[in-house]
Amino acid sequence: MPGGLDTVPLPVALGAEVRLWHAKLDIPDWQAWLPLLSAEEQGRAQRFAFERDARRYVASHAALRSVLGSLLSLRPADLAFQTEAGGKPVLAEGGRGLQFSLSHAEELALIGVAARPLGVDLEWLAAPLDVEALAGSVFSLRERTVFAQVAPGMRREVFLRVWTRKEAILKATGQGLAIPPPEVEVLLAPDDAMGCQVALPCCRSRWQVETVLPAPGYVGAVAQAAEQPRL
Repeated sequence: MPGGLDTVPLPVALGAEVRLWHAKLDIPDWQAWLPLLSAEEQGRAQRFAFERDARRYVASHAALRSVLGSLLSLRPADLAFQTEAGGKPVLAEGGRGLQFSLSHAEELALIGVAARPLGVDLEWLAAPLDVEALAGSVFSLRERTVFAQVAPGMRREVFLRVWTRKEAILKATGQGLAIPPPEVEVLLAPDDAMGCQVALPCCRSRWQVETVLPAPGYVGAVAQAAEQPRL
């Protein structure tokens, strides 16, 4: 298992659980992880213009393969993936029903694994963002009304908590930004509750989404079908 990955041995039978890992991406020996990737992934890593971006891509995808390989008792390089119609990556035949989601921001990756569709998202709190302008385009009218009541000093963190929840849900559905973000309402109160259930007009399932704080300076979210997940 590559260094920098916080993990423990796990059974494949996850039941109702969602398992989360975080992996540090600021590693000096990142090129040693390349053999864990597929030829296609290695080719993509070589096309990045900046070494920083190649390093983060290689480290995050090697971490994902290491987690899934340990669960399935397979070598990370032997895992095969395919893409669903909406662009969501899934394990190909032999994945034994495992579902996964990967997100990375700055120097951290967040990985989620469950026995049902799920989505995770991660953001860096210090990212240079105009949260007021972004809220105007990705929040619903009700969310904008609530957001206006948030203390100015808390708006960046609250915005990112809301945005990661939206992204996690959109990833879980497999439809991504085909669903307009304002249709995914997750901000319920100015003090920003840690989680909520969401019903989307396009989906039969309700989605349970929770905020997670994997490391100082980062905020993330995990979403799955509405049964209360155990994290």
